[in-house]
Amino acid sequence: MSSQTRKNEQCLLVFTGYNPRGVISFLRVIARLDIKAFLVARDSQDIIFRTKYADQVALVRDSPLVDLSLFQKIRSKVQHRAYSPDLLVVPSTEYLNRFVLSHRESLEQMGFFSPLCEKSVYEAISDKATFGELCEDAGILVPVTLNLSEKLTFPAVAKPIRYAGPGSGDLVRPMIVHNSADLMSLLRSHKRESFFLQEYIQGHSYYLLFYISKNGTCYSYSQENIVQQMGGGSMLVSKPSHIHEGFLAEDFVRLFHSLRFFGLVMVEVRGKGRDISMIEANPRIWGPSQLLIDNCVPFFELFCIDNGFDIQLGTQPLLFDYYYVWRSGFSDLRGAEIIHNEAEWDRFRSSEVPE
Repeated sequence: MSSQTRKNEQCLLVFTGYNPRGVISFLRVIARLDIKAFLVARDSQDIIFRTKYADQVALVRDSPLVDLSLFQKIRSKVQHRAYSPDLLVVPSTEYLNRFVLSHRESLEQMGFFSPLCEKSVYEAISDKATFGELCEDAGILVPVTLNLSEKLTFPAVAKPIRYAGPGSGDLVRPMIVHNSADLMSLLRSHKRESFFLQEYIQGHSYYLLFYISKNGTCYSYSQENIVQQMGGGSMLVSKPSHIHEGFLAEDFVRLFHSLRFFGLVMVEVRGKGRDISMIEANPRIWGPSQLLIDNCVPFFELFCIDNGFDIQLGTQPLLFDYYYVWRSGFSDLRGAEIIHNEAEWDRFRSSEVPE
Protein backbone atom coordinates (compact mmCIF):
# COMPACT_ATOMS: atom_id res chain seq x y z
CA MET A 1 0.00 0.00 0.00
CA SER A 2 1.00 3.61 -0.37
CA SER A 3 3.78 4.60 2.02
CA GLN A 4 1.95 7.89 2.54
CA THR A 5 -1.06 6.16 4.12
CA ARG A 6 -1.11 6.82 7.87
CA LYS A 7 -2.32 4.11 10.22
CA ASN A 8 -6.08 3.80 10.54
CA GLU A 9 -6.66 6.08 7.57
CA GLN A 10 -7.07 3.15 5.23
CA CYS A 11 -10.55 1.68 5.11
CA LEU A 12 -11.95 -1.80 4.83
CA LEU A 13 -14.19 -3.04 2.04
CA VAL A 14 -16.64 -5.72 3.14
CA PHE A 15 -18.95 -7.66 0.83
CA THR A 16 -22.14 -8.72 2.62
CA GLY A 17 -25.04 -11.06 1.94
CA TYR A 18 -22.96 -14.22 1.80
CA ASN A 19 -21.48 -15.78 4.94
CA PRO A 20 -23.60 -13.32 6.94
CA ARG A 21 -22.86 -14.77 10.39
CA GLY A 22 -19.11 -14.49 9.93
CA VAL A 23 -19.31 -11.06 8.29
CA ILE A 24 -21.55 -9.55 10.97
CA SER A 25 -19.25 -10.92 13.69
CA PHE A 26 -16.34 -9.20 11.97
CA LEU A 27 -18.29 -5.93 11.72
CA ARG A 28 -18.96 -6.02 15.46
CA VAL A 29 -15.23 -6.12 16.14
CA ILE A 30 -14.19 -3.33 13.77
CA ALA A 31 -17.03 -1.12 15.02
CA ARG A 32 -15.63 -1.46 18.53
CA LEU A 33 -12.15 -0.63 17.18
CA ASP A 34 -13.52 2.43 15.33
CA ILE A 35 -12.21 1.20 11.98
CA LYS A 36 -14.07 2.59 8.98
CA ALA A 37 -15.59 0.12 6.52
CA PHE A 38 -17.60 0.44 3.34
CA LEU A 39 -20.10 -2.34 2.71
CA VAL A 40 -21.20 -3.76 -0.63
CA ALA A 41 -24.62 -5.40 -0.27
CA ARG A 42 -25.62 -8.49 -2.24
CA ASP A 43 -28.99 -7.00 -3.18
CA SER A 44 -31.82 -4.96 -1.68
CA GLN A 45 -32.88 -7.95 0.44
CA ASP A 46 -29.46 -8.39 2.03
CA ILE A 47 -29.76 -9.17 5.75
CA ILE A 48 -27.30 -6.34 6.41
CA PHE A 49 -30.18 -3.88 5.97
CA ARG A 50 -31.77 -5.37 9.10
CA THR A 51 -28.71 -4.53 11.19
CA LYS A 52 -27.23 -1.34 12.63
CA TYR A 53 -24.56 -1.49 9.92
CA ALA A 54 -27.01 -0.65 7.13
CA ASP A 55 -25.84 2.96 6.94
CA GLN A 56 -22.35 1.73 6.01
CA VAL A 57 -23.59 0.26 2.71
CA ALA A 58 -21.91 2.15 -0.11
CA LEU A 59 -23.27 0.11 -3.01
CA VAL A 60 -25.98 -2.46 -3.69
CA ARG A 61 -24.97 -4.97 -6.32
CA ASP A 62 -27.21 -5.52 -9.33
CA SER A 63 -25.75 -8.96 -10.03
CA PRO A 64 -24.27 -11.79 -7.92
CA LEU A 65 -21.28 -11.87 -10.27
CA VAL A 66 -18.09 -10.08 -9.35
CA ASP A 67 -15.99 -8.42 -12.04
CA LEU A 68 -13.63 -5.47 -12.40
CA SER A 69 -16.46 -3.17 -13.45
CA LEU A 70 -18.06 -3.74 -10.02
CA PHE A 71 -14.89 -2.50 -8.36
CA GLN A 72 -14.91 0.53 -10.64
CA LYS A 73 -18.42 1.32 -9.41
CA ILE A 74 -17.28 0.89 -5.81
CA ARG A 75 -14.37 3.25 -6.39
CA SER A 76 -16.65 5.95 -7.81
CA LYS A 77 -19.00 5.60 -4.82
CA VAL A 78 -16.41 5.85 -2.07
CA GLN A 79 -13.59 7.97 -3.49
CA HIS A 80 -14.78 11.14 -1.77
CA ARG A 81 -15.79 9.38 1.47
CA ALA A 82 -12.68 7.35 2.26
CA TYR A 83 -9.89 8.59 4.50
CA SER A 84 -7.36 7.05 2.11
CA PRO A 85 -7.41 5.93 -1.53
CA ASP A 86 -6.45 2.44 -0.38
CA LEU A 87 -9.20 -0.08 0.43
CA LEU A 88 -8.45 -3.46 2.01
CA VAL A 89 -10.81 -6.19 0.75
CA VAL A 90 -11.89 -8.36 3.69
CA PRO A 91 -11.69 -12.12 2.83
CA SER A 92 -15.32 -12.96 3.52
CA THR A 93 -16.19 -15.62 0.92
CA GLU A 94 -14.45 -18.16 -1.26
CA TYR A 95 -15.86 -16.75 -4.48
CA LEU A 96 -14.70 -13.24 -3.65
CA ASN A 97 -11.27 -14.39 -2.50
CA ARG A 98 -10.66 -16.37 -5.69
CA PHE A 99 -11.62 -13.39 -7.82
CA VAL A 100 -9.40 -10.99 -5.88
CA LEU A 101 -6.41 -13.33 -6.08
CA SER A 102 -6.90 -13.86 -9.81
CA HIS A 103 -7.06 -10.10 -10.48
CA ARG A 104 -4.72 -8.85 -7.77
CA GLU A 105 -2.55 -6.65 -9.98
CA SER A 106 -5.48 -4.95 -11.73
CA LEU A 107 -7.24 -4.34 -8.42
CA GLU A 108 -4.14 -2.87 -6.82
CA GLN A 109 -3.88 -0.42 -9.68
CA MET A 110 -7.42 0.65 -8.80
CA GLY A 111 -6.54 1.02 -5.09
CA PHE A 112 -7.95 -2.29 -3.80
CA PHE A 113 -5.60 -4.48 -1.80
CA SER A 114 -5.88 -8.03 -0.50
CA PRO A 115 -4.63 -9.32 2.86
CA LEU A 116 -4.43 -12.85 1.46
CA CYS A 117 -1.33 -14.98 0.90
CA GLU A 118 -0.09 -15.98 -2.55
CA LYS A 119 -2.73 -17.38 -4.90
CA SER A 120 -1.03 -20.79 -5.29
CA VAL A 121 -0.77 -21.21 -1.50
CA TYR A 122 -4.37 -20.18 -0.92
CA GLU A 123 -5.67 -22.62 -3.53
CA ALA A 124 -3.50 -25.46 -2.25
CA ILE A 125 -5.13 -25.12 1.18
CA SER A 126 -8.68 -24.38 0.07
CA ASP A 127 -8.97 -27.08 -2.62
CA LYS A 128 -10.06 -30.35 -1.02
CA ALA A 129 -7.89 -32.77 -2.98
CA THR A 130 -4.63 -30.85 -2.85
CA PHE A 131 -4.84 -30.08 0.86
CA GLY A 132 -5.58 -33.72 1.58
CA GLU A 133 -2.43 -34.69 -0.31
CA LEU A 134 -0.40 -32.10 1.58
CA CYS A 135 -1.69 -33.44 4.89
CA GLU A 136 -0.86 -37.02 3.95
CA ASP A 137 2.66 -35.96 3.03
CA ALA A 138 2.93 -34.25 6.43
CA GLY A 139 1.81 -37.37 8.29
CA ILE A 140 -1.65 -36.04 9.14
CA LEU A 141 -4.52 -38.52 8.92
CA VAL A 142 -7.06 -38.02 6.14
CA PRO A 143 -10.16 -40.09 5.28
CA VAL A 144 -9.63 -43.02 2.92
CA THR A 145 -10.43 -42.22 -0.71
CA LEU A 146 -12.99 -44.65 -2.17
CA ASN A 147 -12.90 -46.17 -5.64
CA LEU A 148 -16.17 -46.04 -7.55
CA SER A 149 -15.25 -49.23 -9.42
CA GLU A 150 -15.20 -51.18 -6.15
CA LYS A 151 -17.98 -52.04 -3.71
CA LEU A 152 -18.68 -48.98 -1.59
CA THR A 153 -19.48 -48.74 2.08
CA PHE A 154 -22.04 -46.06 2.97
CA PRO A 155 -22.29 -43.40 4.16
CA ALA A 156 -19.56 -41.74 2.15
CA VAL A 157 -18.70 -38.12 1.45
CA ALA A 158 -18.40 -36.59 -2.02
CA LYS A 159 -15.99 -33.66 -2.14
CA PRO A 160 -15.14 -31.28 -4.99
CA ILE A 161 -11.62 -31.90 -6.24
CA ARG A 162 -11.08 -28.17 -6.59
CA TYR A 163 -13.15 -25.04 -6.20
CA ALA A 164 -15.78 -24.49 -8.87
CA GLY A 165 -17.86 -21.38 -9.20
CA PRO A 166 -21.65 -21.35 -9.55
CA GLY A 167 -23.07 -22.61 -12.84
CA SER A 168 -20.07 -24.81 -13.65
CA GLY A 169 -21.91 -28.14 -13.35
CA ASP A 170 -19.20 -29.26 -10.95
CA LEU A 171 -19.82 -30.29 -7.37
CA VAL A 172 -19.60 -27.07 -5.37
CA ARG A 173 -19.58 -28.27 -1.74
CA PRO A 174 -19.19 -31.59 0.10
CA MET A 175 -22.24 -33.86 0.18
CA ILE A 176 -23.02 -36.87 2.33
CA VAL A 177 -23.86 -39.91 0.18
CA HIS A 178 -26.05 -42.21 2.25
CA ASN A 179 -26.71 -45.00 -0.25
CA SER A 180 -26.52 -46.11 -3.88
CA ALA A 181 -29.54 -43.99 -4.82
CA ASP A 182 -27.76 -40.86 -3.53
CA LEU A 183 -24.69 -41.80 -5.52
CA MET A 184 -26.65 -42.26 -8.76
CA SER A 185 -28.35 -38.91 -8.23
CA LEU A 186 -24.95 -37.30 -7.67
CA LEU A 187 -23.57 -38.81 -10.87
CA ARG A 188 -26.56 -37.57 -12.86
CA SER A 189 -26.37 -34.02 -11.57
CA HIS A 190 -22.62 -33.35 -11.45
CA LYS A 191 -19.61 -34.00 -13.63
CA ARG A 192 -17.86 -37.18 -12.50
CA GLU A 193 -14.43 -35.61 -12.89
CA SER A 194 -15.34 -32.79 -10.52
CA PHE A 195 -15.48 -34.81 -7.29
CA PHE A 196 -13.99 -37.69 -5.34
CA LEU A 197 -15.42 -39.95 -2.63
CA GLN A 198 -14.06 -40.46 0.86
CA GLU A 199 -15.09 -42.57 3.81
CA TYR A 200 -17.39 -40.86 6.30
CA ILE A 201 -15.51 -40.31 9.55
CA GLN A 202 -17.49 -41.06 12.71
CA GLY A 203 -16.73 -39.39 16.00
CA HIS A 204 -16.47 -35.91 17.42
CA SER A 205 -16.14 -32.88 15.15
CA TYR A 206 -13.77 -30.00 15.87
CA TYR A 207 -12.61 -26.80 14.24
CA LEU A 208 -8.96 -25.96 14.73
CA LEU A 209 -8.81 -22.18 14.39
CA PHE A 210 -5.68 -20.23 13.51
CA TYR A 211 -4.48 -16.75 12.81
CA ILE A 212 -0.96 -16.83 11.38
CA SER A 213 0.67 -13.41 11.18
CA LYS A 214 2.82 -12.32 8.29
CA ASN A 215 5.87 -12.63 10.56
CA GLY A 216 5.00 -16.29 11.20
CA THR A 217 3.58 -15.92 14.72
CA CYS A 218 0.71 -18.35 15.15
CA TYR A 219 -2.34 -17.90 17.38
CA SER A 220 -4.71 -20.80 17.89
CA TYR A 221 -8.04 -21.75 19.41
CA SER A 222 -10.58 -24.51 18.83
CA GLN A 223 -14.21 -25.45 19.11
CA GLU A 224 -16.09 -28.70 19.35
CA ASN A 225 -19.10 -28.91 17.05
CA ILE A 226 -22.10 -30.46 18.74
CA VAL A 227 -24.90 -30.12 16.18
CA GLN A 228 -24.68 -29.61 12.41
CA GLN A 229 -27.30 -29.00 9.75
CA MET A 230 -28.41 -32.11 7.93
CA GLY A 231 -26.51 -32.99 4.78
CA GLY A 232 -23.24 -31.71 6.19
CA GLY A 233 -24.30 -28.06 6.27
CA SER A 234 -23.43 -25.31 8.74
CA MET A 235 -22.69 -25.82 12.42
CA LEU A 236 -25.60 -25.02 14.71
CA VAL A 237 -24.20 -25.54 18.21
CA SER A 238 -20.52 -25.44 19.16
CA LYS A 239 -18.50 -24.97 22.32
CA PRO A 240 -14.89 -24.00 23.07
CA SER A 241 -12.37 -26.83 23.12
CA HIS A 242 -8.76 -27.35 24.16
CA ILE A 243 -7.86 -29.63 21.27
CA HIS A 244 -5.66 -26.90 19.77
CA GLU A 245 -3.28 -27.34 22.70
CA GLY A 246 -2.28 -30.82 21.50
CA PHE A 247 -0.09 -32.48 18.91
CA LEU A 248 -2.50 -32.17 16.00
CA ALA A 249 -2.53 -28.36 15.95
CA GLU A 250 1.26 -28.36 15.95
CA ASP A 251 1.28 -30.58 12.85
CA PHE A 252 -0.95 -28.11 10.99
CA VAL A 253 1.12 -25.12 12.09
CA ARG A 254 4.27 -26.74 10.73
CA LEU A 255 2.47 -27.45 7.47
CA PHE A 256 1.18 -23.87 7.14
CA HIS A 257 4.63 -22.47 7.89
CA SER A 258 6.19 -24.74 5.27
CA LEU A 259 3.74 -23.34 2.70
CA ARG A 260 4.43 -19.75 3.80
CA PHE A 261 0.77 -19.27 4.53
CA PHE A 262 -0.49 -16.36 6.60
CA GLY A 263 -3.96 -15.18 7.58
CA LEU A 264 -7.13 -16.70 8.96
CA VAL A 265 -7.69 -20.43 8.52
CA MET A 266 -10.09 -22.96 9.97
CA VAL A 267 -9.40 -26.70 9.75
CA GLU A 268 -12.19 -29.16 10.43
CA VAL A 269 -11.05 -32.43 11.98
CA ARG A 270 -13.08 -35.41 13.10
CA GLY A 271 -12.58 -38.72 14.89
CA LYS A 272 -12.00 -40.40 18.23
CA GLY A 273 -9.01 -40.33 20.56
CA ARG A 274 -5.79 -39.89 18.57
CA ASP A 275 -7.42 -41.19 15.38
CA ILE A 276 -8.50 -37.77 14.16
CA SER A 277 -8.66 -37.02 10.44
CA MET A 278 -8.51 -33.76 8.54
CA ILE A 279 -11.84 -33.06 6.83
CA GLU A 280 -11.26 -29.70 5.12
CA ALA A 281 -9.68 -26.27 5.51
CA ASN A 282 -11.13 -22.81 4.88
CA PRO A 283 -8.60 -19.91 4.73
CA ARG A 284 -11.10 -17.11 5.30
CA ILE A 285 -13.68 -15.84 7.78
CA TRP A 286 -15.83 -18.75 8.95
CA GLY A 287 -19.49 -18.74 9.95
CA PRO A 288 -19.38 -19.40 13.74
CA SER A 289 -16.88 -16.58 14.35
CA GLN A 290 -19.00 -15.15 17.16
CA LEU A 291 -17.66 -17.92 19.39
CA LEU A 292 -14.22 -16.31 19.10
CA ILE A 293 -15.50 -12.86 20.03
CA ASP A 294 -17.53 -14.04 23.02
CA ASN A 295 -14.52 -15.94 24.37
CA CYS A 296 -12.10 -12.99 23.90
CA VAL A 297 -10.09 -14.61 21.10
CA PRO A 298 -8.61 -11.62 19.21
CA PHE A 299 -8.23 -13.09 15.71
CA PHE A 300 -9.96 -10.18 13.99
CA GLU A 301 -7.93 -7.68 15.99
CA LEU A 302 -4.76 -9.52 14.95
CA PHE A 303 -5.92 -9.39 11.34
CA CYS A 304 -6.29 -5.61 11.59
CA ILE A 305 -2.89 -5.14 13.26
CA ASP A 306 -1.24 -7.35 10.65
CA ASN A 307 -2.67 -5.14 7.92
CA GLY A 308 -1.49 -1.81 9.21
CA PHE A 309 -4.10 -0.66 11.72
CA ASP A 310 -2.80 0.90 14.92
CA ILE A 311 -4.82 -0.79 17.64
CA GLN A 312 -3.97 -2.27 21.00
CA LEU A 313 -4.91 -5.78 22.05
CA GLY A 314 -6.80 -6.05 25.30
CA THR A 315 -5.39 -7.87 28.31
CA GLN A 316 -8.43 -10.10 28.79
CA PRO A 317 -7.33 -13.75 28.92
CA LEU A 318 -8.87 -16.31 26.58
CA LEU A 319 -12.14 -17.75 27.83
CA PHE A 320 -13.59 -21.21 27.28
CA ASP A 321 -17.06 -20.45 28.61
CA TYR A 322 -19.45 -19.37 25.87
CA TYR A 323 -21.24 -21.57 23.36
CA TYR A 324 -22.09 -20.67 19.79
CA VAL A 325 -25.76 -21.26 18.84
CA TRP A 326 -27.39 -20.50 15.49
CA ARG A 327 -31.04 -20.94 16.41
CA SER A 328 -32.54 -19.86 13.08
CA GLY A 329 -30.36 -22.39 11.28
CA PHE A 330 -32.30 -25.33 12.68
CA SER A 331 -34.62 -27.12 10.27
CA ASP A 332 -38.35 -27.38 10.86
CA LEU A 333 -37.67 -31.14 10.74
CA ARG A 334 -36.31 -31.33 14.26
CA GLY A 335 -34.25 -34.47 14.74
CA ALA A 336 -32.93 -34.37 11.18
CA GLU A 337 -29.76 -32.56 12.22
CA ILE A 338 -26.42 -34.34 12.61
CA ILE A 339 -25.52 -34.80 16.28
CA HIS A 340 -21.76 -35.10 16.78
CA ASN A 341 -21.85 -35.33 20.57
CA GLU A 342 -25.04 -36.83 22.00
CA ALA A 343 -24.09 -36.29 25.65
CA GLU A 344 -23.24 -32.63 25.12
CA TRP A 345 -26.42 -32.10 23.09
CA ASP A 346 -28.52 -33.59 25.88
CA ARG A 347 -26.76 -31.34 28.39
CA PHE A 348 -27.37 -28.31 26.23
CA ARG A 349 -31.08 -29.03 25.85
CA SER A 350 -31.69 -29.81 29.50
CA SER A 351 -29.77 -27.03 31.20
CA GLU A 352 -28.71 -23.46 30.85
CA VAL A 353 -25.28 -23.07 29.31
CA PRO A 354 -23.51 -19.79 28.52
CA GLU A 355 -24.12 -18.64 24.93
